[in-house]
Amino acid sequence: MIFLFGIKRNTLAKELLEQCECPNCKKDTHLVLSRYGSYFHIFFIPIFPTGRTLDVQCMYCQQTYDGQYLSPTLASAVQKQKALLETKRPLWHSMGCLMILGLLFLILILVLVSLYRVKTN
Repeated sequence: MIFLFGIKRNTLAKELLEQCECPNCKKDTHLVLSRYGSYFHIFFIPIFPTGRTLDVQCMYCQQTYDGQYLSPTLASAVQKQKALLETKRPLWHSMGCLMILGLLFLILILVLVSLYRVKTN
């Protein structure tokens, strides 16, 4: 079955958090901080962005933590990574919306040109 519309999630940025304690395995290890952006698409053309999420994954036990429900120690380590938190969304996440606006602008121009031609004749 082919879905012609839906929501897709893409990775915007990844960064290592060094020497943080994992709440699951209690080891002092590296954690991977990932920033994701999601967008609504029709026919695989991204129309508009729907949100951003943040995940933290332990390199040792592979446990993944949602960015909204982090322990205080992990939350403070994540706050130190300001550059990742301010990651901009790529322009192509809104490309479909720009295409629709361009198409509407083209239709408006064509209608105005045809009305001008009818009026001059």
